[in-house]
Amino acid sequence: MILKKTAITLFAGMCLLANGQNLIKNGDCNSDSIPEEFGQGGAADQVKLSIFTEESTGNRCLKFELIKYRTDKDGKRLVNTFVRFGGSRKTWGVACKPDTTYRFSVEIKGDAPRAMFNYQQWDDPKNNWKSSIKRTSIHLFHPQKEWTRYQGTFRTGPNAKRVALCIYFWGREASNDMPEKIGQYILIDKIDVEEVKDETAAGSGK
Repeated sequence: MILKKTAITLFAGMCLLANGQNLIKNGDCNSDSIPEEFGQGGAADQVKLSIFTEESTGNRCLKFELIKYRTDKDGKRLVNTFVRFGGSRKTWGVACKPDTTYRFSVEIKGDAPRAMFNYQQWDDPKNNWKSSIKRTSIHLFHPQKEWTRYQGTFRTGPNAKRVALCIYFWGREASNDMPEKIGQYILIDKIDVEEVKDETAAGSGK
């Protein structure tokens, strides 16, 4: 097993939690091709998702790279795209419990100036297109040059049937909020999403 340097750890709630099984089957990103539980949303054509091998270590991870802008009605550039973890091509998101806190942990590095954590929730067990996007306990973050572990929580709603962790690229030139540049990327590895058994230790995670 390849050991990677973790530079910074961000916690939401207490560090020591009693957790369940990882809901992400391919969290180590060691497959030859993109696992079908890794999906894309928003303007999916704005990014390239690929399995990447680090030359110095041989470690395999997921690469999420911005490859194009979109424009609004006034011709201003914008970025709104994300990678989703959990589920399959047929059914987006993994089965979850309502009113339940989940903890996530992800290792990330890259040259993108920023990215965002959210989670996607489905109250309808069958309709992939009817969902809501909500913030996790940590939202905006700035990727580092070294591998960094990010940890946070989110809490499902009272009618939640399925859920997926998401990482976003977002920017809008019309709002003077567009640091994103074509070719910028983040590398993603060690993705873990687990039910928190000890709710008193975790807090709400919202």
